[in-house]
Amino acid sequence: MSTKGMSVTASRELIEAIAARNQGIQILVLHDFDAYGFQIYFTLWNDNRRHVFGTRPEVIDLGLRLDDVWDLGLESEPCEFKEKKDPRERLREYGATEDECDFLVRRSDLGGWEGDRVELNALTSDGS
Repeated sequence: MSTKGMSVTASRELIEAIAARNQGIQILVLHDFDAYGFQIYFTLWNDNRRHVFGTRPEVIDLGLRLDDVWDLGLESEPCEFKEKKDPRERLREYGATEDECDFLVRRSDLGGWEGDRVELNALTSDGS
């Protein structure tokens, strides 16, 4: 299944149905190293106002993390955040480490929030 971004309720219902019928099945999640990637992973196995899991799936995070960025020498790109509240609070809730929060988010010169992100397409097929 590909959600091409944030998962819709139907994708969470599908994951739950698969988990309920197939004990021990693992759901693998691949995502960018950015705030949305952490949120995508988190929402696929945690309750929210739109979906409460009766059967919680076993979800494995295969997404990019800061260690991958450093180990593979992946190129980052700048990003901006629209919210007024510090985005690092949300990132911590979604499982980001302090080092990851520092990479992904910092205060901009204009008083807002900016940072860096790494997309999956920063990976090359030739290993470089």
